[in-house]
Amino acid sequence: MARSTYGFRAHLRGYHRPGWCWLQSRFLIIGVAAAPTPGNHTRIALTGGPRIPTRAAVIPFGTTRELSRAADRLTARFPTRP
Repeated sequence: MARSTYGFRAHLRGYHRPGWCWLQSRFLIIGVAAAPTPGNHTRIALTGGPRIPTRAAVIPFGTTRELSRAADRLTARFPTRP
């Protein structure tokens, strides 16, 4: 279940595999991937946005701010270790 700051809710279903996760609801898509990098770091990739059921595309409308916040929260929760 995902909830927006505006009160919208989405029931997500998806796939989880080593290194990535793909979730979607009727009108929302979220994708997350992670991979180790040299120097004991982890590279993450996030995508998401509104989903239009008749189209096979992610429309990245208004997602930049939310994806940046999500990346910042991940960085804060799992800081780099020396």
